[in-house]
Amino acid sequence: MSRPAAVPIDCRDQLYALFVQALAGKLTPEQLLVRGRTLAMRADWRAYVQERILRFERALRACQMMLSEPDALTRDLRIGASLFNEGLFFDCHEYLEGAWRRAEGEDKLMLQGLVQAAAGLHKFELGSPDGAAELLEKAAAKLRQASAPRWAFAPGFVSDIDDARRRLLEGSFDPGSAPKLRIP
Repeated sequence: MSRPAAVPIDCRDQLYALFVQALAGKLTPEQLLVRGRTLAMRADWRAYVQERILRFERALRACQMMLSEPDALTRDLRIGASLFNEGLFFDCHEYLEGAWRRAEGEDKLMLQGLVQAAAGLHKFELGSPDGAAELLEKAAAKLRQASAPRWAFAPGFVSDIDDARRRLLEGSFDPGSAPKLRIP
């Protein structure tokens, strides 16, 4: 996996913008790939974009089924989970941050925990295991407070976050074994 630390935020933002356009139906999955390949023409972005664009396509295909979900928060959680589970932690963070801004009460707190979990794993990608462990600890603390039925998945995810944090601190964490976000 190429490390985003070497990739300017502009590249990450442009990739995320392409995903959002595709999610909104302004780009087909095929157009997403073509535009992503165009970004990959920049030599300093090539490896990062090529490695990530296929994940974006898989996430987008999974998200297409979720767009008809009538409950906005459930839809946002499932889309965020698709990004998270593809290892697109920066993009999951960006996407769920929008849902967090609109939420209230327990939903807002739980979304903040998910945003922090994604940001923590992105921080690990950037080469900061200590910063990642700190964010995962904050995420788990928030998610432990879940009580509403819609957050029934949280205890299992918290356990996985705690395990990832432990492995981060031990130096044995592998991004391929990152927790999965399973939204029922």
